Amino acid sequence: MPPRILHRRDILRYGLAGLLSLATHPLAWAVASERLPVTGFGARTFDTPVPLHGTPDGPALLEACQPLAVSIGPGAPGGNAAPFAFTMARNTAAALEESSHPGSPLLRLQSGCTFRARVSNKLTTPCTPFWRGLLADWQTPLPASPLESGAEHTYAATVRNRAGTLLYQALTPGMAAPQVQLGLCGLMLVEDATERLFARQYDLHLGTTDLPLLIHDCTLDGLGAYATTQAAFGNALLVNGVIGGVIDVPAAFVRLRLANGCASRILDVALQHAGKDLPVTLIGTDCGLLPFTERVEGSFLGPGERVEYLADLRDIPAGTDIYLVSRAFPSSYFPGRTAIPPEGTPFALLRLRVGAPTASRITTPAPMRLAEPLAPLPALGGPARRVSIVWPHGLHAIDGQAWTDTPLQLPHRQRETWEFSNAADGVPYPLYCGGLAFRVLTRRSGPPAVQARATHPEGRHPADEGLKDTVIIWPGETVRISLDFSARRAPAAIPLVFGAARLDAFDAGQRRTIVLPPLTR
Repeated sequence: MPPRILHRRDILRYGLAGLLSLATHPLAWAVASERLPVTGFGARTFDTPVPLHGTPDGPALLEACQPLAVSIGPGAPGGNAAPFAFTMARNTAAALEESSHPGSPLLRLQSGCTFRARVSNKLTTPCTPFWRGLLADWQTPLPASPLESGAEHTYAATVRNRAGTLLYQALTPGMAAPQVQLGLCGLMLVEDATERLFARQYDLHLGTTDLPLLIHDCTLDGLGAYATTQAAFGNALLVNGVIGGVIDVPAAFVRLRLANGCASRILDVALQHAGKDLPVTLIGTDCGLLPFTERVEGSFLGPGERVEYLADLRDIPAGTDIYLVSRAFPSSYFPGRTAIPPEGTPFALLRLRVGAPTASRITTPAPMRLAEPLAPLPALGGPARRVSIVWPHGLHAIDGQAWTDTPLQLPHRQRETWEFSNAADGVPYPLYCGGLAFRVLTRRSGPPAVQARATHPEGRHPADEGLKDTVIIWPGETVRISLDFSARRAPAAIPLVFGAARLDAFDAGQRRTIVLPPLTR
């Protein structure tokens, strides 16, 4: 079957008719026998092969510990490819011009190596590339403003991450949401000794049993082509660039690296068969593998947020279909127009078609301990820097003013506790910190459906564990996080950015620069 795209008749018949007609239509964008949730994103069937990194026909895989030449510009010509892309090649601009892999590749880094990329902006508009989750000692200043059309900048840094899955994307003030929806996002992997041992123990191989998956929304016009829009939500949802995709997997352990590349939509990602959740082992969050794993049935995933699942499919019969889905959850986020389907509506993302077992036939159970332990969490009491989130007159605001008004100058590079409180009549509010990982300390109150996810006495969810760069503050909820600014080894000239993870809110001004004092030796 040829790749399925969203056609004008599909948009008119389903996308604009509203959620009620979508859910009650005989087709309902679902397969009743499989008890799939409504999709509403253009996939009547899930039969299009998903491009997988590490396979001969898949997207490019680049070893990013070698110098890279990066071009921000047009995507692959023809077809239904995204109009923008980060095109990359090793070493030189000449190699970049000869690259046979247009489109945003998968970057693979080794912990402790030097990441160096010379980036040129070939768009007609400014663009700010952002290496989300990269914990690095930057050796070159970051540009104080977006790269103008035709400009170049060299990024160089020593990678300090533990093994994990990161994201790179456009984060251009005022243009981040449309640039990401038009294709300016991709994945990075960090490897270390723990990662390599884990992969050997569970026979994990990139492209077969180790699957980096970028979930991404966009807006398609009536002909199925990408359209430029300021809408927070796209009308089509893709996994690795495909709508209604399928991946053949063996009856074995399968690692799913899930990254929410949507501009603004929160997801609740889970595996399901015949409408029932399949437990998986949570092995990693935003900034790396976890010291202690946990069995879960799903995880909330804010824009830019990542989780890693280890799915045990060893006893699943060949021919079984398992679906990666986003489950239902409460949300009242409707920025500017009603999204079809609204945030929190359940839908399927892709199909996993289980085949025969692998030759290795691993008999070891899923790991309970994995990565090196993290430092103990600080005391839960004590003073905190408090931020209240409000939604006056339907506009984004924090403490009644835009975050861009003044930088926040911190007097010391030390550990701080920050407390975020969301109004009970507010909306789910994902926040991110660019350039510094944090730890979630406590969650208090919040919607009952969210509180039910807590597995820790302090209200934390399993996906709150480990090193984080994004956290969702739910309506009526108060969340405390710990930020260790002493761990930031970049010069004072390289500030941190803290702001809304929803890119429509970021574009509207919900961001603030944090300036640290000079480094002391």
